[in-house]
Amino acid sequence: HDPEFEVTSNWMYSAYMPEPPSAHVDFLSGDYSSSNALESARFQSRCLAARGMTWDLMAWGQNAVPCSWSTHNRNTKEYAQYCQEASEVIALGGAFQFFNIMYGGGGLPQEWAIPMWKRVAEFCRERQNLCHGARQVKQVGILYCEAKSDPAVSSLYTLNYPELTAVRGWINMLQDSQISSGILYEYQLLENSLFEYPVIILPAARSLKQESVSAIKRYVKNGGRAIVDASLAHLFTDISGAEAGEPSTHLVFIDGGDALSAAEASCIGLAANGGEVSGAYYDANFYCEKKNVAAVTNAFGNGKICTLAFDLGTLY
Repeated sequence: HDPEFEVTSNWMYSAYMPEPPSAHVDFLSGDYSSSNALESARFQSRCLAARGMTWDLMAWGQNAVPCSWSTHNRNTKEYAQYCQEASEVIALGGAFQFFNIMYGGGGLPQEWAIPMWKRVAEFCRERQNLCHGARQVKQVGILYCEAKSDPAVSSLYTLNYPELTAVRGWINMLQDSQISSGILYEYQLLENSLFEYPVIILPAARSLKQESVSAIKRYVKNGGRAIVDASLAHLFTDISGAEAGEPSTHLVFIDGGDALSAAEASCIGLAANGGEVSGAYYDANFYCEKKNVAAVTNAFGNGKICTLAFDLGTLY
């Protein structure tokens, strides 16, 4: 009847579903959290943009406390926050929309907010020619492993995974440092897209497939640069040259140059073995002679691999 009619499925092939696409949809779509919404938009946008398809994200036009459909405590967001959230989406090539819950019944509109919403639309339209459908320049790729797809977890919409804490932490850290980052799904390691990234990050994860580990080693050997959280260090000791001990979780104090930052972190002991040492952390909240190596960088083939002594994304 209408061959151009487009079909999607909410959150399909998003952060909730990192496996390779297997069923056809015409575009990707989702509605991200009303709480900590700017960080949520930053993360979810990258997960959708990484698929290379047309996509959009919908904001909650109000903050719901707690975040639930049954919540009555809802405050309509203001212009600056709408624009901040929209910018996270449209800057990565997506389309932006929002919904708002009305009160009073009978389709009664919330008239006082309409002029503000008009300004939000104008903010997006002014940038449409530059942004819509844009593709991200690949600078730093953050691996999102398929271990998130755990058949033992019954809940469909959950981001309560250690892997995602690490991925989100790395995104926030790089963006706070004004370094452009994008998501690299594990299945994409076996595609040519891996070699388009000058640098890749391997956040903490329970496991990686053997073919993924092999692909990363080929990437480094052929000139790529990889940064590896402590949890995955044992998979790459043959190319990193660093001795990685068994991980243990304890309180550490990371040297920030002129201050120490406390973190309850999973750490491994690192031995440089000729590699380039950088950073330090201490076992107590003061500078002393006894310090631990924070990172070791070794050359392998034409590339380099940096092993971290702790799961940096997780503790960020």
